[in-house]
Amino acid sequence: DAKNLISNLLCVNAQERLTAREALQCNWIALATDESLEKNDMGANLVQMRRFNGKRKFRAAVSSVIAINKLTNFLAFDTFQPGADLLETW
Repeated sequence: DAKNLISNLLCVNAQERLTAREALQCNWIALATDESLEKNDMGANLVQMRRFNGKRKFRAAVSSVIAINKLTNFLAFDTFQPGADLLETW
């Protein structure tokens, strides 16, 4: 039910997307009680979210390094002057 709710909330087409009222009427939310929610251990989910966040930050850092290297190589290529070595040998 939760996956279905999230999928319906993330629809690109606004006509197909659930409204807030429709989302609150979903069984996953409407039938949830405090007792049933207290039974769910969210510790494992928290660990997975932290791990995912760490991976996301690492990927962003790697992408930044790659972009900087590409930019550095591009700028180094841009300042290259063909034939400069030939002039020095004469």
